[in-house]
Amino acid sequence: MYPIHEIAGIVAMANEKEQAALTEDIRKNGQREPAVLWRGSIIDGRCRQLACNTLDTKLLVRELDDKLTLEEVSKVVKSLNTRRNLTMTQKVVSAYKQQVRTSETNADVATQWAISAMTLKNCKYIAKYRPEYIEPLFNGNSIVIKDKNGKDITTNKISTIAKLVKEETERTLVVVTPEEQDILEFNVEAQLKYEEHKKYFYEKVNFFKNSPSMQTYLYEVTLKDLINARQLLEDLNNG
Repeated sequence: MYPIHEIAGIVAMANEKEQAALTEDIRKNGQREPAVLWRGSIIDGRCRQLACNTLDTKLLVRELDDKLTLEEVSKVVKSLNTRRNLTMTQKVVSAYKQQVRTSETNADVATQWAISAMTLKNCKYIAKYRPEYIEPLFNGNSIVIKDKNGKDITTNKISTIAKLVKEETERTLVVVTPEEQDILEFNVEAQLKYEEHKKYFYEKVNFFKNSPSMQTYLYEVTLKDLINARQLLEDLNNG
């Protein structure tokens, strides 16, 4: 069994039904297209290897020149897979995954995958702010995201998702002054003498620290609460 090179991951694996169909086709007709190796690892043919393992048959392979660079090999992988039944969204995410692994420009990668540079840029924006969306889209699924009115939108269109993510990001963007930052960082032990107040504060702070994606939300929603809590505690201390 050959190891899988990470560059193979720029293209999604077959889903369960597709894999079953491929396995059955190889059982009936044999493996017509060899898997492709580079420096001893599979760059194209993961599903064929899985099918052959299932059927307990030898995998047919061909090898690329070891002297090829990673960028050249990524172009080979792209070329081998563009003829397959990838959706436009899968092509865009595949292009993004290729660029992450190479030093190629937006324009170069977009041209290779026959997509627009702006669409690739939108995918990178999604990956930056909502990285959890990338794998579902890569695997041919839609995601659910709320619009500005709080309505759930189900889509796999990159431009639509990027627009909604941008709106979501802008809604939670809050400028924090040094004075406000100081309030969030004031000496807890010195002022919170009552266990109920400590519990409240630490729940907020732990959530703040452990959930980076919610930082702006906490600044916006809990800042006034913390200001009021500080004033209340100061009154209690002075009383």
